[in-house]
Amino acid sequence: MKKYLSLGIVLCLLSFQSSAQTLIGTSTHPDATANHNQRKIVRDSINNIYVIWVDSLNQETTIFGQKFTNTGTPTNLVGSWGTATSIVAGNNPTLSISKDNKIHLVYESNDSLSQIRHRSTIDFSNWSVDLTISDNNKKHTKPCADINDTGELNVFWIQKETNTQSLVYAYMQADTLVATSIIMNKPSIEDLAVANHLQYFTNTLFLGVQYSQDSLIFIKSQNQMVAYDTLIEVRGSQPCISANSNLSSYTNGSLLYVNLNGELIERYYSSSSILSSKVLSTGIVDYVAINNIVPELGYSFLYQKNDTLYHTFSHIYGSVASLDTIATNPIHASIGYKHYNERFVDFIWMEDAVNGYNIYYKRDGKPDIPQHTDRIENKLNLVVDAYPNPFSDKLIIRLLTEVDHKKDLVTLKVYSLNAEFIKELKAIDINNSSHRFEWLGKDSYGQNVPNGMYILTAKIGTGKITKKIILSR
Repeated sequence: MKKYLSLGIVLCLLSFQSSAQTLIGTSTHPDATANHNQRKIVRDSINNIYVIWVDSLNQETTIFGQKFTNTGTPTNLVGSWGTATSIVAGNNPTLSISKDNKIHLVYESNDSLSQIRHRSTIDFSNWSVDLTISDNNKKHTKPCADINDTGELNVFWIQKETNTQSLVYAYMQADTLVATSIIMNKPSIEDLAVANHLQYFTNTLFLGVQYSQDSLIFIKSQNQMVAYDTLIEVRGSQPCISANSNLSSYTNGSLLYVNLNGELIERYYSSSSILSSKVLSTGIVDYVAINNIVPELGYSFLYQKNDTLYHTFSHIYGSVASLDTIATNPIHASIGYKHYNERFVDFIWMEDAVNGYNIYYKRDGKPDIPQHTDRIENKLNLVVDAYPNPFSDKLIIRLLTEVDHKKDLVTLKVYSLNAEFIKELKAIDINNSSHRFEWLGKDSYGQNVPNGMYILTAKIGTGKITKKIILSR
């Protein structure tokens, strides 16, 4: 029998939720949580939260860590923050977490070459011995990392050459350096972003690189960067990536960047194509960080503009909704990327304080997912109707268009909120511009699925639409 995550939490998903911000630490370092693609906050599978930042102690930069121990359920945050403790002398740290909750820390050493080093832990207290993974004869900066489905840690950083800069890639297995290679060499490399699959389904690796001041390239690789495909090349800055999918056979992604006008732009990658640009924010965007994407539905992201931090949700194929604002001059926000959480967004940021900087944590809920309507050929609307909703034994679904689409391939699939594929439904009646379906609350194996919220994803031709449904027996 196939197992499912419990979805008996529907009521708290019907509207956006936000918790009060919590002061979790202080620092005297002006870049304590800096660099938008270096992840300073991660979650494990039981909702423990891990945070890092840097502080200046005795004229040396030190990396500190702090853990929130969850005493509730994996879907209910109850507990308290522990005391911040020093981990290691270093700078520019980034966290990654594996499917089995092993935490990896990659950072720059404090010596003149800023060597890239690695250590790991399973409890955030006892760490492995430091391993230097960079060239001992070169200077390095800005490591970024993520982990794939087999537990391989993918690390990228900028290596300074005599007159140029190189992008270096390393991959590690079981705390051992397997290989390193130079991916590209440019006059300058300013920023980079890396993302593996959020749910550890595949080894697909997405990378975004800003080079030569305002040139951007987004690429994808499935073989440890032996070869890669270029997705898009644009002008802009601050690349961000989130990668996820409903199935293990492919990976979708949202590619974000700030264009030359200062606008925040989204390019959505689906299977093998890049959709057209979508403007997420106009005006001059100063800073951006992306959260985990719910496939075909949307994702949260943070951006800073005019000394205000905005938490916003972008509905794929739909609108952009502002969820929260922090207007107390926040800086250097970092957003939790893994483990994947379809319900909540965890993030931290810094604010000026009397003797340095305060570091705050906050958890926001993700919004209710509305029905999205996408235009199909000849600019005709596609509508999905499901009743009764909520339902207990049988759900009737009708897909409606303004003209006959019998010749087009029609698909209707059911997914859990955790992006797990449940079942593909077959039409039981086709009448001109409508298709009728039924769902009895069972998966592809004929087993009853748990009560909770599910997502219908319907496609006709090039049209696509999603709708939330609730099973309550």
